[in-house]
Amino acid sequence: FISQILSGHITVREGEDVDETVLNYAEVKALAVGNPLIKRRVELVNDLDKYKILHRDYIEERMKKKRTLAELPELIEKQTQRIEKTKQDIAFVAANGNNYKDMEYEEQKAIRDAIYAAVKTHINKPFERKILTYQGFDVVVPARMQPKMPNAKDEKAALLKEPIPYVYVKRCGTYYMEIESNAGITKRLNNLLENLDFRRENMEKELDRLKFQKEMLENELSTESSSYLEEIEELTKEIQKIDEELGLKTA
Repeated sequence: FISQILSGHITVREGEDVDETVLNYAEVKALAVGNPLIKRRVELVNDLDKYKILHRDYIEERMKKKRTLAELPELIEKQTQRIEKTKQDIAFVAANGNNYKDMEYEEQKAIRDAIYAAVKTHINKPFERKILTYQGFDVVVPARMQPKMPNAKDEKAALLKEPIPYVYVKRCGTYYMEIESNAGITKRLNNLLENLDFRRENMEKELDRLKFQKEMLENELSTESSSYLEEIEELTKEIQKIDEELGLKTA
């Protein structure tokens, strides 16, 4: 009876000590008539288990924050480099860009056909393939390119759409561009190059977010103090005190 009550309220986890209590006949009888110390002990053990779970979660979350913080300086440096490369490409386009509308139809068609054929025949190949150079930028199909499912409001709508292949447009920086169809590829290329400044703005917003995240994590890790160890220690002492009063022996 006693062991059922105690063990029913104590959760034993891997790697933790098992609290094995030996009660004599008088203690069993005392419990049977409702000894408040036994009742209190059960409550304390329940609370102790809860705080151990909270402490474990706290440690796991803190370690997660430390791992994230350790990765952020490299992410910030890479993002800074992307922005600088994009600025160089913006200056290049401003000095050398041409309007695709001035191109002959046959030239535009040749560009469209070459890019569309490449993304259709280079799916999941283990190497990058350069298709052509457009206004000073290389258009390439990346290694292991797998067409991506389009964004849709629901799964049913997504299933009705074909996966979309993509290319990277490269010079100093690298820019992602989807190839939904053969039509309008040269127009989309031109739009990409003309809107590099918009991409730069988004990159700078992401850089600000990374810096803010770094600052927040540094503050959180430096000020956090509640690890629940105090509560665990106090509850453990109180349980031990009750055990002494009850004359319980812990094996």
